[in-house]
Amino acid sequence: MGKKKQSVKTKILASIILPISILSIVFGMLCYMVANNLVKEQILPTYEQNLTLKMEQFARLIDPYTVNAAKTDKTKFEKLLQITTDFKHKTGLEHVYIISKINGQEYILVLSDDGEYLTPIEYSEDQTKATSTTEIVVSPIYGDNYGDHKSTFLQIPGTDSVIGLDADADFISEIKNEIIMTVIGISLVFIAIGVTVALFIARNITRPMERLVNHTQIVAKGDLQQQVVVEGDKEVRNLAQSFHDMQEQLRETIHHVNVTSTHVDQSSSTLKESVEQLTIASTQVAGAIQEIASSSDLIVEGAVQNRGAIEQMVSQIAYISNMTSQVSDGALRATNIAQQGNEVVQSSVKGIGNIHETAKTSLKITEQMNVRSTEVSQITKIISGISDQINLLALNAAIEAARAGEYGKGFAVVADEIRSLAEQSAQSASNITTLIQGMQKDSDDSVVAITNVVAQIEHENTAMHSAGETFSTISSMVSEMNGEIQQITATIQEMAASSNQVLATTNQTVESIEASSEHSQSIAASMEEQTATTEEMLSIATELNEMIGNLKTQIEHFKI
Repeated sequence: MGKKKQSVKTKILASIILPISILSIVFGMLCYMVANNLVKEQILPTYEQNLTLKMEQFARLIDPYTVNAAKTDKTKFEKLLQITTDFKHKTGLEHVYIISKINGQEYILVLSDDGEYLTPIEYSEDQTKATSTTEIVVSPIYGDNYGDHKSTFLQIPGTDSVIGLDADADFISEIKNEIIMTVIGISLVFIAIGVTVALFIARNITRPMERLVNHTQIVAKGDLQQQVVVEGDKEVRNLAQSFHDMQEQLRETIHHVNVTSTHVDQSSSTLKESVEQLTIASTQVAGAIQEIASSSDLIVEGAVQNRGAIEQMVSQIAYISNMTSQVSDGALRATNIAQQGNEVVQSSVKGIGNIHETAKTSLKITEQMNVRSTEVSQITKIISGISDQINLLALNAAIEAARAGEYGKGFAVVADEIRSLAEQSAQSASNITTLIQGMQKDSDDSVVAITNVVAQIEHENTAMHSAGETFSTISSMVSEMNGEIQQITATIQEMAASSNQVLATTNQTVESIEASSEHSQSIAASMEEQTATTEEMLSIATELNEMIGNLKTQIEHFKI
């Protein structure tokens, strides 16, 4: 367990009362020592001098002869008793007496106010000392059951008797007691004054601090509307003013964070909606590209079929060329050969018609692919625009997070991730745009090539129809066939050359369409990645929206 901490008020009281108490005790001890020294140095000497003077006065009243006679003569005893009693009442002493030794035995010869004669006693140390000197012997203060006393003793010259004067010394003890009580009283007064002053000072110091503590508890509960009002010393007022400034700064910070969180909440909601729209658009673009890829597969398949048909056409034209060569060798077989040629031509007409329809279909598909490539290009422009907006929103979010300070660090990381995703989206859109531009170029080339093929097939279709009509009447024109055979051979050779050219163009078209199909597959894969990225952005935007909601909930705890 930690050490229990004392309050400021307790520390202030201790710091004031303890020194005052120590000073009071030290002052009391000094006063006692001074008073005790005063008693010893002034009062006791004066008192002893007074007793000495009284002893001298009494010694002058005592006749040594009368003292010696009083040991055996009671009349003398009574005379001494009267003298001692009168002197006692006159001087206010406790006892006035004469002690003597009779036959080696110690007695009280005379005791004031006491008619007992020759009372045995034992000499004290001071009394014994007085028997051996002519000086006045003063005893120290001594006590018994009757109080404190001080005595003086003087030997009566020419006798073995000693005069004793007992004085009351209770006043000395009373003086000491009064001094002690006075010192204690003064110490208690000083301590009481110190406690009062300490309480007053502590109260003046701690009361504003208690008000400030109560206000801090209100602020700790989230209420920033209350204003602290503390009156006190300069330091306390400065502390209260500093706390007031801190509260105002906290209010401004909370207000700014609240406004920022509201703005960020709106921006995150807008960002979430934009990402959702981007996700939908990406899904649509991916679907469209998948459809384009499927259409490209159909175009490739149609182009391959066209190439087969054209190869068949070239083969048939070569066959016709051989037949015409044989016609030139044998005119007699012209009718049969013309009939076979007619059938072959009719078959060629049908084949060319099929090729013509297939080429038109390929042309339409290629044109449709070109249109869809244009649509995909528009979609990538939309994606690029959305990426720019996301990047701008991320930049704004980073700025707001920087303004939010410590509370916006997490949001700054999210904004940086969003900006990174926006840059990736822009880069992907740029790649898609490049691929689509290449695909559009290939589609344009394919459209031009297929258009030429269609035009040539239409031309050859017309020629083949003419040939069919010619071969229909060949039976009646056998006589004229020999003159025109060379012309037909030349025409067939031209057709063969044209057919070879068409075959080469068709091969190029097939290769271009296959390349376009591969580009479409690549674009489809890129769009799938883009869709996954936008879904991740949507998840981040949703998480950001939730974080902003939690931040607003915490900020609403404060009342500003």
